[in-house]
Amino acid sequence: VVGDSRVCLVVEHELTAPSDRRLQRNRETFVIGHIDPTVMDELRAISTPTTVDLRSITTRKPRLDGGPEVHRTQLAIPRDAGLRYGSLSGDLNVVHTTRLAARLFGFRGAFLQGLGTANHVLSDIARHTPGRLDAFEVTFARPLYVGQTVELARDRTTFEVTDQRKHLVAYGTYRVAR
Repeated sequence: VVGDSRVCLVVEHELTAPSDRRLQRNRETFVIGHIDPTVMDELRAISTPTTVDLRSITTRKPRLDGGPEVHRTQLAIPRDAGLRYGSLSGDLNVVHTTRLAARLFGFRGAFLQGLGTANHVLSDIARHTPGRLDAFEVTFARPLYVGQTVELARDRTTFEVTDQRKHLVAYGTYRVAR
C-alpha cells in the first residue's frame, strides 16, 4: 500500500530448465492508483507493511558522466513504435498505440512498452559487448514517449536512457560473462 489511494504490486517469477538451472528471473513493479477507499481498507488488512519511496525512482538524475568508459548511442523511437512492438509482443494496450487514449489516461502521449525499451538496451549491449549476457536488471522511471530520439549511455555494468528533455526514463545494471 502506497498512500491513500495507490498500491505497489510486486510480481516475481522464475523460469527454470528441467535440470533446475535458472534461465530467467523477473521482478516487476506496478503502481496502481485511484483505488476505491473500501478496497484500500481491504488491501491494508491483508498486505505486509513495506516502505516504498517511488519519488526516488521518478526524480533520479542521470549519473553516467562523459568519461572514456561511457558509450553513448542515440535511439530514434518512431511514433508507431508502440504499435509495432505491440504487434510483436501482444501488448497492444491503447496507452502504447494511441496518443488520444494515452492522454485520456493522464499521459502526455503514447509511450513505448517497458520491454520495448529494454530490448533497445539489450540490442546495444549485444552489438557492442563481447561475451554472453549473464544478468540484466532495469528500472523504468518515466514513460518513454514515442516520436523522439533518446540517448542510451552505458559503461561496463550500468546503463541509463534519457529522453529529449534529459529526464531519466530507464536505468539499470547488466553483467556479461567473459
